[in-house]
Amino acid sequence: MSVRNERLLLACLLLAAVALMLRPIAADPLGLAIGAVRSEGPRHFWGLWGTAEHLGEWGPFVAHLELDHPTGYTRHLMDPINLVFFLPAHTLVGGVAGATLGYNLVHVGWTLIGGFGTWLLARRLVGPGLPALFAAFAVATTPYLLATPYLGRTEFLPGMGLALHWYLLMRALDADARWWHGLAAGLSIAAIALGGWYLAAWLLLLEPPVALALASRSKGTTWTRRMVVLTGVGVVALLPVLPALFALLEYPPPIMGEEQRVSEHMGICTPPQLLLPFSGEQGLPGADLAAYPGTVLLITGIAGAIRHKAARPWLGLAVALLVLSLGPFLVWTQEPSELMTDPIRLPAWWVEDLIPPLRFIWGWCRLGIWVTLPLALSGGYALRELFQRFPTLHVQFFVLLLMGVAIDHGADRRPAGVHGGAFDPRPPPELMTALETAPEGAVLQLPLDDFYMVWQLAHGRPISESQEIEDVRASSWVVQQALEVIDQVKAGDPPERADFGRGIRGCGSWDENRLVEAGYGAVVLHRDRLPDAHVQLSWLLGAALGPPDVDTANMAVWTPEPQSVPSWLECPLAEVDTTDELAGPTDPP
Repeated sequence: MSVRNERLLLACLLLAAVALMLRPIAADPLGLAIGAVRSEGPRHFWGLWGTAEHLGEWGPFVAHLELDHPTGYTRHLMDPINLVFFLPAHTLVGGVAGATLGYNLVHVGWTLIGGFGTWLLARRLVGPGLPALFAAFAVATTPYLLATPYLGRTEFLPGMGLALHWYLLMRALDADARWWHGLAAGLSIAAIALGGWYLAAWLLLLEPPVALALASRSKGTTWTRRMVVLTGVGVVALLPVLPALFALLEYPPPIMGEEQRVSEHMGICTPPQLLLPFSGEQGLPGADLAAYPGTVLLITGIAGAIRHKAARPWLGLAVALLVLSLGPFLVWTQEPSELMTDPIRLPAWWVEDLIPPLRFIWGWCRLGIWVTLPLALSGGYALRELFQRFPTLHVQFFVLLLMGVAIDHGADRRPAGVHGGAFDPRPPPELMTALETAPEGAVLQLPLDDFYMVWQLAHGRPISESQEIEDVRASSWVVQQALEVIDQVKAGDPPERADFGRGIRGCGSWDENRLVEAGYGAVVLHRDRLPDAHVQLSWLLGAALGPPDVDTANMAVWTPEPQSVPSWLECPLAEVDTTDELAGPTDPP
């Protein structure tokens, strides 16, 4: 196969991998963002946008972005390297559309880099042709990569650049290497490290032994020159990471204690489902995904190690990553309490015990982003021999293997409780219409939900969206009551009718003033997000704030305004001992 035809086929395969990645947003590629509504995607979406909006003020590495009116909540950008893809679209297109396009390009960009880098690395290690193309397609469609949008963790996407980095490192170690090869190798590993804490920590464990192993394969150079090159690459990699490192030292991640290590890791991975190709849902509700590498790739990777000595280190690396991905404790049941008394320790536990700062890693499963790469390289050796033994059938074998990888990697392996593969960052039109005429100020949206962050791109108002801020409850009596009702409904224990609106009678004007003083310009009740309690909450809010200014099937909006209150009226924020029946606009059922 000529180099030109190989590159053309590579382009087709990578486009197919991108199509698999973007399948959830095919209905509206410019309006929908890839990711589940109930994932961390909306939060990362907002983080990239917020940093882009304040780039000159906060710097590209860490942005302290205030949310959660009235107290504010400090957040920082986990994955600053993703601004490389996000910023051009945000700058050129602008608005919600530009942010949506930029967010989708983050996923597309790393998918292409992962496939292209694997092709370069496999051509050098295994040889050109179909084996290298197979490895590229396998990595570009790795199951964990396809699952990343459902988890919403864009900080793991830069891990797809590892193959390109290893290729550049090998090129820098060559006898005929130029200075820019070492520069590119250093910047590529820095880009991966700037994807987040987990990737940076894992690189510290993974890079030294792999770099030394790759250096040992270099021919025509002395070990002195190799160590100089490796040192130079390390220095180049460290310099761009220093600002983020200093910021991390100022805001360190939480380090888990011994008991917390057990409780947090229980149920994150489920080994019985780890190697099954179509086992359905993986993990527990809200948990991570097991590092499922794909059955076809497992078979080819093992076959490559059996037939070729050069493939065995790559299979060994894949197995090591797979074992570490199981976390510190083995979990064989979806009832974690059964193992709390005597957990079975795994190698990750000893790694954390040897290096205690690594106890901030809450999900070793996320190493799944790297398991496929060494397996693909090992499988490439098996395919090379297979195609040489059956030269007249190599195209047929190649097509069948690609189909198997696509089917295997496209299997639905989302965790339970995560639904949908796309979210719409555009706010409902009725919300925007209501806010256009509402007084200036923050927006309180009930129930509290991180997803409201992405709507802030359109209306630009301060928001209260997180349960983590207790001062939201202190903003007013009715807010405190409403949040308590929502908590009880979510817990499956809705309050009795007599409990609704305790103490509201006669305090409506006072309560409205409290909201105005707290800086709120609108209170929004999203009825479509509260199917079990929206009638009760409509009655509760109406009892204190009067009829809503906007009233639709999905939404009710109140706009607090200053009210005159008798000087003798006091309505403290405390529970009153009364079960008197209250008169509201409409009684709840």
